[in-house]
Amino acid sequence: MLVFGQNRARRGGGVPMKKKRVSVEQIVAVLKQPEVGVPVSALIRKAGISEQTFYRCKKQYVGLASDQVVR
Repeated sequence: MLVFGQNRARRGGGVPMKKKRVSVEQIVAVLKQPEVGVPVSALIRKAGISEQTFYRCKKQYVGLASDQVVR
């Protein structure tokens, strides 16, 4: 399963935060937003993901609608 919003430990020996896990339906919903005019830079900032993660997910789930996703 993909992980969004990976948080790194603070410098100096901090405890790493728990990673967020999202469903495939949520990933597809995020990937559909640029098609309606939402800038990618604003979208990745809101979702808490990197640009690389966005495009990796887009490559994997290209052309899928939320109702087409089957586990």
